[in-house]
Order: sequence, then structure tokens, then C-alpha cells
Amino acid sequence: MKKIITTAAVCILLVVSACKKESSSTTNTTTPTSTCMVQSINYGDGSADSYTYDSQNRLSRNVFVQDTLTSQTDYTYAGKIVTAATAGGFTQLFYLNSNGFADSSVMDYAGIIHITSVYKYNSQNQATSMITSGNYFTTPVNESTTYEYTGGNKSKETYNDGTTTSVTTYDYYTDKADPAKKSMEAINFVNGNTNLLKTETVDGTDVTSYTYEYDSTGKPTKRTATSTGNPVVSTIAWTCK
Repeated sequence: MKKIITTAAVCILLVVSACKKESSSTTNTTTPTSTCMVQSINYGDGSADSYTYDSQNRLSRNVFVQDTLTSQTDYTYAGKIVTAATAGGFTQLFYLNSNGFADSSVMDYAGIIHITSVYKYNSQNQATSMITSGNYFTTPVNESTTYEYTGGNKSKETYNDGTTTSVTTYDYYTDKADPAKKSMEAINFVNGNTNLLKTETVDGTDVTSYTYEYDSTGKPTKRTATSTGNPVVSTIAWTCK
């Protein structure tokens, strides 16, 4: 698990389909109102995420669709504990700190999937490491991921599963603020990036470049990811209060 585990819905899709890489940041030079949240992302492979928020702009529902599979996860809040429940018995608990980010999370499905993630943060409230352990069916899970930052953006991610190490580096459009930052923090329960993602490089060779199109208020409505093969275009819809 190279990416941060965020919802029990992801786990369902791991069982019956392919795990969907979490969406990254989106933006333009014009900073839109902070009450605009990402409502949906339609990915270039035909899958889609949709998000519903409560009156405090906290995530209340995530629906993921891939082919004929639909997975709905509902979120409830009790103090600093968030419960994410997905039909079929998957649950994930997030234990939040005073900044509203997860200090830890526990994902469970009937004991056959039981995964705990523990996060550490720096003085800027940026996650610097995630240690993940547990079991995925009969497979033990023991992984670590560390994060480095430049200018409020995650610039380097190092993942290790005890056997292999993978390093991903990120570059950003530093003149373009990210209006999806608040949404990504509500969805993932960890800090988002300040600027718009420009390139992602995995292990020094696999490079993906990102370009964007925007609406009249400067919010991105289309993201094109280009690496090898055909470009992958995702469309983004927003809801503003």
C-alpha cells in the first residue's frame, strides 16, 4: 500500500477489483472561495468518486463506482473519532488530533482484514510518516512510508514493505494555489498540498505530467495525466456553499 489508506470502500475494491489511486490536487492562479468542495471526480478509466459533505464541510458520504461495482461509505463523527462504514461490513475508524488530521486509523472486515496505520506530523502539521501493520486475508502487512515537503507541498514519498523500496517525487505549479486542498483534507484526514501538482516521478523513471482546464472562477474542471501511452483525462465537479 504505497498510498495512504482512506476509506473502507477502497478495501472492498481491492477484494473484487483494482485499487484506485487516490486523486491528487487541482487548481489555478485565482483562489476560489474556501467553501467550494470537490463534488465528484470522473476518472479516465470510467470509474468515478462522488463526495457529500455536512454543514461543517466534513465528509459524510463517498460513493465509488467502477464498471458494475458501486461502493458507498458513510461517515459519522463522535468527538475526535470518525467511523467510516461500508455496506458489507467494512469499517474504518479514524482517531483525529486537535488539527482534525488522523493520528491513527484502524480498518477491519470480520477480522480477516485488519490494518492499523499510525501517523506522525511535524511542527507544520504535515504528515512525515505512516506505519501500517496488520493482515490482509492471510497476508501480513508491514509497511512504512515517509514524506518530505517543500513550500507546503509533499515533494518526496518513500515507501518500504520490508522487501522493496520505492521513491516518488513531486513537482508543483508553485504560482498556482490548490482550491482542492480543503476537500482533500476532508476526504483523507491528512494535510493536503498548497499548490497544483505538475509532475510525479516514480523511482526516477516513470514520469507523469499533469495539465488542467478551469471554469470561469478558476476552479479546475479537467485534469490530463500524460505518461506513456494515451493521456488520461479526469473531469472534476464542484459544490459551493
